[in-house]
Amino acid sequence: MGDETIIANFKSLVAQMLKEKNIENYNIDIKGNSGIGDGYMGDIIFFKVTMEKDSSVLSLVMKLAKNNKALRDNSNLEENFRREIFMYETVFRSIESYFAKLKPNVKVLDYIPKLFWSNPEQGKEALVLENLKADGFTSWEKFKPLDFEHTKQVCRNLAKWHGEVMAFRDQNPDQFESWIPKLENIRYELLVQIGLIKHAYKNYRKVVEMFEERGQHELAVKFKAQEKNLEDFCKIAEKESDRLVITHADLWINNVLFKFPTNGNIASENKYFDFQVSNVNTPVEDLSFFIYGHCDKDVLDKLDLVLQDYYATLSETVKKLGSDPEKIFSYEDLEEHWRKYGMSGVISALEIIKLQLIHEDEIETASEITEGGEVKLVEPYNFVIRNEDLYFERLISLFTHFGNKYF
Repeated sequence: MGDETIIANFKSLVAQMLKEKNIENYNIDIKGNSGIGDGYMGDIIFFKVTMEKDSSVLSLVMKLAKNNKALRDNSNLEENFRREIFMYETVFRSIESYFAKLKPNVKVLDYIPKLFWSNPEQGKEALVLENLKADGFTSWEKFKPLDFEHTKQVCRNLAKWHGEVMAFRDQNPDQFESWIPKLENIRYELLVQIGLIKHAYKNYRKVVEMFEERGQHELAVKFKAQEKNLEDFCKIAEKESDRLVITHADLWINNVLFKFPTNGNIASENKYFDFQVSNVNTPVEDLSFFIYGHCDKDVLDKLDLVLQDYYATLSETVKKLGSDPEKIFSYEDLEEHWRKYGMSGVISALEIIKLQLIHEDEIETASEITEGGEVKLVEPYNFVIRNEDLYFERLISLFTHFGNKYF
């Protein structure tokens, strides 16, 4: 779909949105769009709506589903957009309205952008959200792993989300159960469809070979024994009782924004977005995905401190909302889940770290990747990148940490 078609669809949807919102006499100013490689499933368009009457401004961002037939026929694109709309229109609204009545002095969901409008119509799926960048939020510096302080910040917001879901589920079990069939794991299907599972095997074996070459035979043996289980680690928790929360399930650094004070290098807050593959799973899916895919060696060395800080926030959140965290998910449960499911984050890191280290000129566009009607989203990452040495250096550090601590 060319730029002209994208803009035409965008303008049509904005007109529909503003009509439904009873907004008349306005001007639209497109402020920019997503960069190459930022999203294969959707186009991101930043824009402003200025009211002619009083010059008031709405700063918004539209996430518009791609209309490429090959992509739609061979991927979960439509289900991904339906999933995110369900999260905003049903899950978030239910949690927010419930606790607004029960605990009006406790803020919930203050770490995600607010939804302005959504459209579920097939072929025109879209979400319009507040533009966090207009409020001073910015992306993390590319190629730079997260440090200890910022890792704790992101994990605290994860703890709030997980805690709010746990408390809601504890107090509204029937409603929560009705959501589960609509939150099946589609991330695993996507990874299989686009070939990233197959690609992960190749790099996993390379790490094992590097351990053998370096004389670290014990680690090589440990990870080689787990190779047959790689796909299982990418699925949801085997035990139903371990599937405690609705996870984000795709919390990589491009889905997190930070707000830095003027002349400061420590963010004052962060928010995250993109709930297209959210599912019901263990909290460790989110934690291990984010920590193992993005953080520096200092964080790995202090992982226990990160988890303790996460749990303190989770426990406080659950208590404030009227439930007992010890009965739902104790710190000992968190440690057990990490031993059982932390490997899922190690496997995800094979993809996530490479995504962070690829230069923009090494990435093909989605339209080029789907030539001839065949979806080949994995192709841009299935080659030797310029940062290949750094990529495997980070993997070796991560695998060494996990192999020594949890195997």
